[in-house]
Amino acid sequence: MARKPRFFVPGQYYHVIQRGNNKSKIFYNNDDYKCFINIIRKGLDKYPCKIYSYCLMDNHFHLLMSPGNNDSISEFMKFIGIKYVQYLNRRLNRSGTLWDGRFKSYFIENERYFLTCICYIEMNPVKAKLVKRPESFKWSSYSVRAYGSDNDIVTYDPWYEGLAHDPKERQLVYRKLISSLALGSDPTQS
Repeated sequence: MARKPRFFVPGQYYHVIQRGNNKSKIFYNNDDYKCFINIIRKGLDKYPCKIYSYCLMDNHFHLLMSPGNNDSISEFMKFIGIKYVQYLNRRLNRSGTLWDGRFKSYFIENERYFLTCICYIEMNPVKAKLVKRPESFKWSSYSVRAYGSDNDIVTYDPWYEGLAHDPKERQLVYRKLISSLALGSDPTQS
């Protein structure tokens, strides 16, 4: 029986996760991460989606994104999944699947969940004890929002842009918010 297609509401936010088969590695070196980022870039050119936050761990990845139409996330994920598996299978002289089934997606229903999701995604390497500080991890969007690092796959969302008019001030507010969320306080309650 064929799988039912998944449809997403255009302009809404979704937390998308894809894991390696049996929790196996999907990224082995910096070239793999770079290739995956390039594939994401090509996918964004081909399918109308926006990525607001991301983190590429060694055996899975997270994307906080919104679709431009009902099937663009599904088509985007299919595109990046196929292209990356082709690349990695060729590079490692392997065959077969890389992914642990279909990607998972979670609808972001409100601002609090949105903030929690961003914190979860960008603090993932810290919680996994890969780094002590999120800016030390090269393969996430944290430095884009927190320090204004160049990255052409990340789109600023209205919430982030509303933190402050000045980019430097916005980055400082963002760093403080993520830090407070990571420590367990709730900035939406102040």
